[in-house]
Amino acid sequence: MQRILLSLLLASSTAVTVRAQDVAAPASFAATLAERRSNLACATDADPQTMVRRDLSDFYRLTGRPRLALLELDVADRLAESDRDKLLIQARRGGLLLAVGRPAEALPLLRSAEERRGDLESHLQLQLANDLATALAVTGNRTEAIVMFDRVRSLAVERNDSTATATAALNALRASIDDKVLKLLESRIAAADTDVARVAEPSTRAGLLIALADLQQRAVQELALDAGLLARSGALLNSVPALTSDRNILAYTYGLLGALDEADAQYESALMLTRRAIGYAEEASAEQWYRWEWQSARILQAQGRTAEAIEAFERAVFLLDQGNAQTATTTQEFARFVVPAYTQYADALLENITASDNSDGMQMRLLKVRGLLESLKRAEVADYFAAECLTVPHSDADRTRDMQQTAVLYPILLDSRMELLVESGGELHRSVVNVSRKEVTDTIRRFRLNLERPTAGDAYLAQARQLYRWLIEPVRSRLITDDVNTLVVVPEGPLRTIPLAALYDGEQFLIEQFAVATTPSVALTPTHTPAVDAGKALVGGLSKSVQGFPELANVTQEINSVAAALSTEPLGDEHFILESVSSRLAEPGLRVAHFASHGEFNRDFRKSFILTYDDRLTLEQMQRVLSSRGTDQIDLLVLSACQTAAGDDRAALGLAGVAIQSGARSALASLWSISDAATAELISVFYAELRKSGVSKADSLRRAQVKLLSTQRFSHPSFWAPYLLVGSWT
Repeated sequence: MQRILLSLLLASSTAVTVRAQDVAAPASFAATLAERRSNLACATDADPQTMVRRDLSDFYRLTGRPRLALLELDVADRLAESDRDKLLIQARRGGLLLAVGRPAEALPLLRSAEERRGDLESHLQLQLANDLATALAVTGNRTEAIVMFDRVRSLAVERNDSTATATAALNALRASIDDKVLKLLESRIAAADTDVARVAEPSTRAGLLIALADLQQRAVQELALDAGLLARSGALLNSVPALTSDRNILAYTYGLLGALDEADAQYESALMLTRRAIGYAEEASAEQWYRWEWQSARILQAQGRTAEAIEAFERAVFLLDQGNAQTATTTQEFARFVVPAYTQYADALLENITASDNSDGMQMRLLKVRGLLESLKRAEVADYFAAECLTVPHSDADRTRDMQQTAVLYPILLDSRMELLVESGGELHRSVVNVSRKEVTDTIRRFRLNLERPTAGDAYLAQARQLYRWLIEPVRSRLITDDVNTLVVVPEGPLRTIPLAALYDGEQFLIEQFAVATTPSVALTPTHTPAVDAGKALVGGLSKSVQGFPELANVTQEINSVAAALSTEPLGDEHFILESVSSRLAEPGLRVAHFASHGEFNRDFRKSFILTYDDRLTLEQMQRVLSSRGTDQIDLLVLSACQTAAGDDRAALGLAGVAIQSGARSALASLWSISDAATAELISVFYAELRKSGVSKADSLRRAQVKLLSTQRFSHPSFWAPYLLVGSWT
């Protein structure tokens, strides 16, 4: 999927702060630059060369070639002699990285440049401040972003730039709503209204009016501000058509007017306005087309026109799957504009299944729902890792072969109920559980909190039993009938934050009944894999306290045991350095990588890391190294001391997707940091079982967990449950 800005506000701010010379005709700009570049060979002074390279970078940026733009900035940076030139190049690099959807990389550059802004002219300070504020906003640093957008507005006022002033005010308002800051929110809305009214150019003012109207609607819907703002929002939108004929702006205008009528249950009017928005979007903007198709689907469903609603949902999701629709750059935007389009479509399909459907018809409907869920799972992983391309789905032949005695469970958490979709015995089966998403989520949060702390004793059991009743009991008879021994779960949302192995039926834990694996997407999981000892192994870890992290006294025992089992020499402590680990990961023929060190899965995958003696190996760095191996994939990646924040669905998605994004077929990692003594024992049993003929990874983990469960010292599930097998379970 494309990762471009869904919000009119940030998109507007980017456009507003483009310098006047940037909008020159590209053809004439190209001719000028070509002439200037031809003189580079004769130039002896560094400054003119630096200037030409910067101009070339601008040209490549404006003509949609960001890689070339960055390369020209690299050359300009090497040629630059003055501190000011280096500062300007740094600021431009940050702005360019931001523009191409790499805000986490842009942020440190822009922060550093902002600290030395005094060397720049006022218009460049304005550009830099706006880029920094935008980077802060899209990386979740909203409190800082609000302060910085206020600074942008002050700079714009000084320059008498009414458009930049209004845009900054709107962006500060947007960040306040995102951060749920109620203080001064109404005064911010009033100030933004005043700023927008001062913008003279009609079409520009029209775009800003839409942004303000949208924010007013959000303030009422999400923060319960005075509903009178909705009337004001409608008035602003109704004033737009007189200001512009821009079809993209008009599509937003009628779409947001339709949303107002939808919220007020005026469905006929809402549908008419929404279809008008679709008409404009079809001709002008595939980036918002899906949004209005999705809106029309909701309205039709509310009217009881189910068949038409399903067709509209299908069009919306098709546009998303094809990458023709605009998607989000922040977690909030993805949650607001993408996930519900899929889940509401699935809800409509499931609600449309009737008892009169014959077996073939039922299977076709359920296959459609499963395909929809798989599309959503792939979209979630792609969004988390900011990746448009993921692993190619494995073949249907692989799926059939690897599904023997295996069932795949898709829990679907809806507002008023939970649906369980189970694939086993070559068929799909559906169960409905009458429990709300909120109730399931609250139970999951309590379960995780009680389970993670051994000192909480058996407090987790109440939630373990309840979750078993909801998630497993409705499908257990089917699993037994189909002689299932491995249960693969494709979790969503809060379910990613708990180990299902610890669910309890009153007598046994789930792990005592089935081997349990998890995957963010079955279609992205290459399940048929070679034996783990059919190649080289890399084993390393840290027992010493470094970089402020505590020692892991049993790591030496763990890595020595694993290295002996895999016939390799371990990299311990001072030898476990970033350069050595990276170079060993790149070696051809490597099949197993086992790291026993502190690590963390973060909401931002770029901040997820494994601690080395001298540095941190980020998940992003690991992905780059492993992707260079091409088809020579690692079969098993073990991260035996990592942790994921409790209740953080987004961070848990990183753990769920680690195998896919790292290029490993399977990954074994923990939801929370546990006793390194328990880890050493579990890992030892895991590898011993894995080397036995015919024992899968999932069953090897099950046996290791049951072994710890049977000991007095480590019987509490906080010690054995948090380990998840992600990806290939065979």
